[in-house]
Amino acid sequence: MVMTTPLLFRRRNNGFMAGFILCVSLAPLACAVGAMAGQGETSADKNPLSLAFSAGGSFNTGNTKTSELGASIAMKYRHEKSVSELGSKYQYRQESGDTEQNRVELELKELYKTANLYDLFLSESFAWDEIQKVDYDNNIGFGARRQLALTNVTKAYLDASLLYQSLKLSGETENKNVSLALESKVESNHGAAGFSAKMYYQVNLSDDEDYKLNGQIKTELKLSRSWGVSASVNGRYRNITTDDTVRLDTTSLIELTLKY
Repeated sequence: MVMTTPLLFRRRNNGFMAGFILCVSLAPLACAVGAMAGQGETSADKNPLSLAFSAGGSFNTGNTKTSELGASIAMKYRHEKSVSELGSKYQYRQESGDTEQNRVELELKELYKTANLYDLFLSESFAWDEIQKVDYDNNIGFGARRQLALTNVTKAYLDASLLYQSLKLSGETENKNVSLALESKVESNHGAAGFSAKMYYQVNLSDDEDYKLNGQIKTELKLSRSWGVSASVNGRYRNITTDDTVRLDTTSLIELTLKY
């Protein structure tokens, strides 16, 4: 298992730019090292179950001192005619030594293979976010995925889904609506190295000002068959927030990864 204005970007601009530059600058080096390390590798393991765990953090200085810790788990199980995907993320943030915030995200997706180029899926996601002051954001729905093989080492997919959203911001009334979600991901693997970019957009079909946009850029380098290290920049934008919440939140992380 990437929108801003200078005003919204001010909170952690230094940390975001540092992480972005690190990811982009490491990508060519990682791919070059990975290409050399990947020579002579055998075909991928056909184990139907794949697990990935990552944990790490960052420390930014500027107008505020910000420490961040993050952890994530991704699981994929391949059935004969379907694929089960589970993803969960946790983020902890401390600012200026006193303000502590947490974020939890969970996503479930069941993909059903078809005879054509599209896969159908059912999905559910949940988020609790003290950073952007979201009591809960629950989405359940269905959609279709278009798989793309751009080259032998580069793949992509496009998802489109219709969701029923239950959203509650801190201190606000619950907002229930039908939403359209679009998601895209491109990933390129060169032996021991990989690079990926992911974008997610969701909009309330009855109010086009009510939308969110998430993005991630990530570079990863394998250190062994199971262990690796990654650098990522993550952005989360909500167009409608509480009055005292910054719409755009950015996070840069250096993580140790374990894959099975």
